[in-house]
Amino acid sequence: MRPGGEDKQNVDLVRRHYEAFNRNDLDGIAATLHPEVELFSGDELGGAGERYGGRDDVMKFFAEIKQLVADNTIEVLSMEAKADRVESSVRLRGMLRSSELTGSLPALHFFTIRDGLIARIETYRPDWRRGI
Repeated sequence: MRPGGEDKQNVDLVRRHYEAFNRNDLDGIAATLHPEVELFSGDELGGAGERYGGRDDVMKFFAEIKQLVADNTIEVLSMEAKADRVESSVRLRGMLRSSELTGSLPALHFFTIRDGLIARIETYRPDWRRGI
């Protein structure tokens, strides 16, 4: 990570986002998002995925995850800031409510920061919904 203050602010923003997610704090997640946030969620090979636009639509994505997966948390393995972007390698953990299957998945997250908020999220991970 570059030693700039903006990089530290961007990393702190992403950390607050993850902390809110781990607390199941949907309002806290929303507070980190730009009103025009975009989210792309795809498989690790960059194949077709889901797209959401705007804070309300993106929050539906997070609410759905919280409905489908119990005890889900994100463990940050590494994080690096590059200009207006933060890249994270994480491990997603949880239990599918429908099957009580527990486990963890690796994922890569790319956050674009604009006006001090998360303006774009790209997430790449194995398709966890296959187990539902």
